[in-house]
Order: sequence, then C-alpha cells, then structure tokens
Amino acid sequence: QPAWQRAATFMSFRRKPSAGISALMGYMPDVAVEENVGNMTASLATVQSGEITQAVRDTTIDGVDIREHEFMSILDGKIIASCATLAEAVNAMVQTMVDDDAELISLHYGLDVDAGDAQALLEQLEGDFEDVDFELYDGGQNVYHYIVSAE
Repeated sequence: QPAWQRAATFMSFRRKPSAGISALMGYMPDVAVEENVGNMTASLATVQSGEITQAVRDTTIDGVDIREHEFMSILDGKIIASCATLAEAVNAMVQTMVDDDAELISLHYGLDVDAGDAQALLEQLEGDFEDVDFELYDGGQNVYHYIVSAE
C-alpha cells in the first residue's frame, strides 16, 4: 500500500524538544502502530527535557531573577536558573537532573557553541558526575545553545 494511502499518527513534543529522540528509541518497525504509539508515549514519562538560551531583557520568571544576556536553564518548561556563563547554566541543569536520579544525560549543542567548547564541557561534567553517562551531539539548533535530555 503506498504511503499516501496509509493512516498517519502524530505525536506532539512541543513541551519537550529532546523528547522526540527518546520516543524514537521506543519505535519498533515490526509492530503495530498502536503498540508503537504506546511504547513511544511510555518512554516520554521517563524523560526530562531542558533548554539553555540567552535572556534578551531583565525580568523575573518562576521566581528567578534574570538579567539581560544571562543564560537561562529551562527544565520541562520552567526556568530553574539564570547564570552569567553558558557552562554555569548547563551545570545548573545537569545538577537538577542528577538530583532527580538521571542515569543518562544527552547534550545537543547548537547556537553559537563551538564543538571544542562542547567537548570540554562534556569532559568536565563526566568528571563532576561520575555515576552518570553522558552523550554529546551536534544538534545544529539555531534557537537554543543546548538542548539537554535526561533519562
């Protein structure tokens, strides 16, 4: 049957940009659509998703004071920290995720992040959090400096 004649199922990951990657890990090509949707949806419950971006103005959100040009750590849609440096913002994100029992943290670097700087940050995180596995990817995103997921 041609693809255009088959039914499609859509899953929304708007609130968790990196969750789509984790959901795909639950996909099995040899099972029915309904089972795949169930597997993929179940995998979302175990994922935390965060983004690091830069503030464009001074403000206070979610009880966090934010200054223009600081880096905001946004975890599952809530701002948890505002930091002077990108590395501090990533560390704040990872620390919160580790406190919630994360075992695997994936870092997808993008906007204005040099591959060498991302690798150096990864090595620092691996030294600081020895009980956690880390993965690093060139995400290429043009809005967030990092998209971070934890499982």
